[in-house]
Amino acid sequence: YALPLGLCFYFIYSKKNSWIARLIIGFFLGVGAGQTFQGFVGDTWPQIVTTFRPPGPGPFPLAVINHGRNAKTRAEYKRQRFESAARYFVRKGFAVAVPLRLGYGELARLGDPETNVRCDSPRYAVAAAAAATEIEAVVRFMASTADIDARQVVLVGQSVGGFATIAATSARIDGQVAAINFAGGHGGSPDARPGEPCRPDELERLYREFGTRASATGRPVPTLWVFAVNDRYFSPRHQQEWADAYRAGGGRAELRPMPPFSDDGHQLFIQGNDVWQPMVDAFLKPLGFDVPGALPY
Repeated sequence: YALPLGLCFYFIYSKKNSWIARLIIGFFLGVGAGQTFQGFVGDTWPQIVTTFRPPGPGPFPLAVINHGRNAKTRAEYKRQRFESAARYFVRKGFAVAVPLRLGYGELARLGDPETNVRCDSPRYAVAAAAAATEIEAVVRFMASTADIDARQVVLVGQSVGGFATIAATSARIDGQVAAINFAGGHGGSPDARPGEPCRPDELERLYREFGTRASATGRPVPTLWVFAVNDRYFSPRHQQEWADAYRAGGGRAELRPMPPFSDDGHQLFIQGNDVWQPMVDAFLKPLGFDVPGALPY
């Protein structure tokens, strides 16, 4: 690899030719190299994003993958990559952005805007607004680069990242064509309250509100909701209620209840590539993304 890596170092320092470096890396590694940049949301909040791109100059559709939350270990988070999922979307021709949101990892010291504070009176709306603002900022930044097709944006998220994905979708982001919500919710505690998050009724109310906002123009984007029946954070009853609430508000939601996965179905997105990737291929195909990303396991 000495020759290709040497060429990469040469071309990376020439902005005009940076795509050549990605082409070389893509040829040898099969995926655009993960690159991390740091910027600011609203010129105030720092933002750290790792990106992946296919080989070539683009323009590429954009997938933004949003991480979940562990309140106890949030300060220990590393820069997010979701490399298996990123490789999947790169195989489909997408550029991928994976942000580390405010309140996690090296950004934990700056505050925790996504905390629910109290279980009996959680501030889910505040958490949703904070996360959605950051997701929108990532989309705007990526859309401003020459190799991104700003008319084809797909948002993806797991757990609190799925909740944030639906919240951001309700903002009707320019160019967004779909959203994929894996096990999305907030306030779960699999040990103290298996399947029963704090105030699920408040989450139901918010999902209905998100659906109303998403449909304000009369053309809500399609969303796919993927939950396993043995999710230890959010029980099937809540999964159904939340998807129904989003649809009742006017949003488009396709709920896919999945069979039990491993010991905790909440980890399906992270550990079950062979399960979810063919399903997402089928969901995205009618939207014009017909190149398969799933591998023949």
